Amino acid sequence: MTSFELHLPSKYSAAFENRDDSTNVPLPLPQNLLERLSTFTLRCDWDGTRWLEAALGHCVNVETLTVDFIREFWWEYRSERLLNSGLLLPKLRTLRLQNVVADTIDVLQVLKAPQLVELDIDFDTDEQHYDWELSKPLLSFIERSKCDTTLRLFHLRYACIRTQDLSATLCGLPFLTHLTLEGISTETSFIEASVQREHGLGPLLPNLETLDFLQLQPDFVPYPLLKFLKARREYHLENGKPVFTNPQDTLKQLTVTYQKTTKKNQELDKSEVVEVLRKWGGVFVNIGPILYVD
Repeated sequence: MTSFELHLPSKYSAAFENRDDSTNVPLPLPQNLLERLSTFTLRCDWDGTRWLEAALGHCVNVETLTVDFIREFWWEYRSERLLNSGLLLPKLRTLRLQNVVADTIDVLQVLKAPQLVELDIDFDTDEQHYDWELSKPLLSFIERSKCDTTLRLFHLRYACIRTQDLSATLCGLPFLTHLTLEGISTETSFIEASVQREHGLGPLLPNLETLDFLQLQPDFVPYPLLKFLKARREYHLENGKPVFTNPQDTLKQLTVTYQKTTKKNQELDKSEVVEVLRKWGGVFVNIGPILYVD
């Protein structure tokens, strides 16, 4: 068997008298099983690092790892040994972190993956605050793993992230060839965050080949994206045809999708003020519907 999926009981279940017990509970997994795995999926909301060491400490051949945190906070309780050395996953190529909440991103501090090619971080869609940081733990993980020579694909999904933090994250990933930003929320436009760049630092994501902006709000303003795309290869029009200033850019594919939306009825007609004007103010009020065009 080379593929294994493990779902552990919740720390809130009857398996534990107290949720804090999950930090010290033993997890007896056969070492010879873990050593054979190439694909491992782990669903767990336990705290601490003991379960991580038990589950991942012998995964010397795992190439694809998925960890589902079930929308729960993960508390590491500061394992200095792991923070200093990291749990080594020597053959890991794809790491997926699912149902992540803000503080859980610190799990990257205890992992080391020198052959990582693809990183996919999928946040809990109900997580709606900006009081956390992505760039520091993520870039520290990459530096400790020394995977900047292999990491090429990064997917960030449904994160509420500060504009400056997103900008710092992307500026620290110049080696990426594929970037996915799906359902991202920032205090401002997340594309504005992705193109924020100080003068003299060169283009953002200079090796980018595939760019996916997914699940945009229907009222998304496209100007920052267009500015970003044009800046990658400047041009001017002569006789209706573009004349490019620079050689061919690395970008080969752009995908943009929008969130589903429903037609909205205008609320003005139902307001108290309009009702008063109509009934008692002697004002003829005529308010039309919101019209939609293709």
